[in-house]
Amino acid sequence: MDQSHTLDDVVVLLAGLLRERCHAFNLTEREAEIVNLVLSGYSNKQIADVCCISGLTVRDHLRHAFLKMGIHQRTEILPWLVGVGVLAAGANTHYPPLSFESHR
Repeated sequence: MDQSHTLDDVVVLLAGLLRERCHAFNLTEREAEIVNLVLSGYSNKQIADVCCISGLTVRDHLRHAFLKMGIHQRTEILPWLVGVGVLAAGANTHYPPLSFESHR
């Protein structure tokens, strides 16, 4: 069986994982949107421009999202997304990785 994936396949997979994780961690639609833009490489200023909000509002949304996600900085988003080595806030347990098979 061919296990190769195109970049488009990976993007679709990550988008599905992001929706699942954001829902599971009770992120608001705006928090999820901003997390997605961070994953897409946008800076806070670019996010502010795209979303027509201030940079301070972007920072506040990220702070709230990070608190819910149990992470501390934007470089932890991708590991959190795929469940690799992300520690629950205040706990000694890892979130299990999500199955890639469920998104085909």
